[in-house]
Amino acid sequence: MKRTAGRIFSGRREECGFGIVDVMIAVFVLGVVAVAFTAALSTGAAGAGETDQQGIAQGIAMSQLEYVKSLPYVSGSGSYPSVSVPSGWAVTAVRSAIPEASGNPDIQKVTVTVTRGGVTILILEDYKVNR
Repeated sequence: MKRTAGRIFSGRREECGFGIVDVMIAVFVLGVVAVAFTAALSTGAAGAGETDQQGIAQGIAMSQLEYVKSLPYVSGSGSYPSVSVPSGWAVTAVRSAIPEASGNPDIQKVTVTVTRGGVTILILEDYKVNR
């Protein structure tokens, strides 16, 4: 009987399995990969948010410029009325004389500034001509 019992137990000693050290290393490696993946996702989300913000600012600026071009020409420095913008956004359109065209009062530079929360997001310049 002793021999039979010895054979049963001796077979189990030869079997290999994962030790606690192997499991701990695997958990550590998976943790490092998970942290890196999470960091990459958050960076991507922040970049996408900034791209959306730039797109909105460009849309507002272009709308303001088109609105300014549709208004009658007003000579001299000053500002044009602003278009309506989403909550939290602001836009200004300032007209100024062009030093290079000092002899021609029928052309002016229009500078559109788009801000969000008091921070300037986009500045766009164009020209308006008295026709």
